[in-house]
Amino acid sequence: MPLAELRRQFPVTESRRVFVVGESGAYEGHIDLVEAHATELGTDAGGPTVTVIAHGKAHTLTPSQPVRDALDIFIDSAEEVLAVLDNPRDRHVAGYLTEAFALRRYYRELEARHREELGDEGLFTSTHGPATHPG
Repeated sequence: MPLAELRRQFPVTESRRVFVVGESGAYEGHIDLVEAHATELGTDAGGPTVTVIAHGKAHTLTPSQPVRDALDIFIDSAEEVLAVLDNPRDRHVAGYLTEAFALRRYYRELEARHREELGDEGLFTSTHGPATHPG
C-alpha cells in the first residue's frame, strides 16, 4: 500500500498504530500513525509503500510465551508494542501486547508471589489507614 493511501485510510485521530500484513496475511511490521503522517515520504499515490516505515517485523510474540520473555523482547527491540502472532510459521496477527501492560502484569505476579512467600497480605498495598502517632 502506498504511504499516501495509508494516510488517507487511517487518520491519526482513529488509532495510534496499524499492523502491516503481506498478501498471505503474514505480519510484516507495524506503523506508528503519527510517524506516518509526519514523514515527508510518500505525498502522492505512486510514492513509497508502507513497508518503508514499518517497525517490529523481527520482534514478535506467540500466545504461549511467558510475560518474562515478552519483557526481554521489549528491552531488546526498544519497541512499545509487540505483535502476538498465531505461530512463527504463518505469522498471522492474533493481537498485540504493550510494554506498559506487560510491566503491570509482571508486577502484579511478583506482588502476589511476595505476599504468598511472606504471608503478609498488606505488604504491597496501601489499604492501611493513616498512621497514628502516640501522644
